[in-house]
Amino acid sequence: MNVFLGTFDGVLAAMSEHMDVAQVRSQHGKLRNARLQHKLQQQGVDWQELDTRADFDNWIAAQGSIKLCVVAGFSYILPRSLISSCATVINFHPGLLQQCRGPQPVAAAIEAGHQDFGVSVHRIDSEAIDAGPIIEQRIIPINYGTSYGANYQSIKAVMAAVGQEVFCRYGDGEWPAGSTWLVREEAYLPRLSSEQLVDLVKAPTLTRWQRLIEPDSVFH
Repeated sequence: MNVFLGTFDGVLAAMSEHMDVAQVRSQHGKLRNARLQHKLQQQGVDWQELDTRADFDNWIAAQGSIKLCVVAGFSYILPRSLISSCATVINFHPGLLQQCRGPQPVAAAIEAGHQDFGVSVHRIDSEAIDAGPIIEQRIIPINYGTSYGANYQSIKAVMAAVGQEVFCRYGDGEWPAGSTWLVREEAYLPRLSSEQLVDLVKAPTLTRWQRLIEPDSVFH
């Protein structure tokens, strides 16, 4: 059985094109693609929203063996019990793990003045946050001359494209072990305050967040 957990509909669409999806679980109101939902439900996919963490825990308790669990924009940390019940767990992270782990990687990268952001596809093999071996990664420059929303849409488009590539390549087959990397504590960027996030989202351009900083040595 293959399961999708999350909110990024582009990743789910790519997954469903290349393999069978048995279940979709998203947090309440966060995966809003009625056309995709209708299409997958017509194909027999069990699609449900989880209102609370308790709902997620109850869902975990009811699961048996899972072949592939794909995570893409899911706020709850997966417990060891779920990870152990899955043959493979893959996470699509909208950020560069080496310099931007955490819950708001796009916003945090801009707030920190990074030159680049991107998409990382990695294994989840423990309860450590955004720390598993990397399978695929794309690096793209942050466009400080436009808005946060435009940059976020760029990340979503890249994530969907990467999803098409990796699901076409691996699909229901054997996924690679991935490449290990140095997990640095300082690369975990915490959630922005509500004031910081509103300021970022409402700004017509991001020029005042741009900083003349040296590129991160882990990429260059």
